[in-house]
Amino acid sequence: MSTPYTRILQALYDRTGHAPRGSATQKSTLCPAHDDRHPSLSVGVTSTGVVVITCHAGCR
Repeated sequence: MSTPYTRILQALYDRTGHAPRGSATQKSTLCPAHDDRHPSLSVGVTSTGVVVITCHAGCR
């Protein structure tokens, strides 16, 4: 079964070609919003299924 979290991770992989890395509930990957050379995008999921996305490079 596909979840919003897994669909987002797959979409990021499809867009950047970089496999998200990390734990089952927290991943880092390249940010598709800017020319990212080092993974700056964090994607996490809470115990209730809420997906939280943060770019640590300062994207707005």
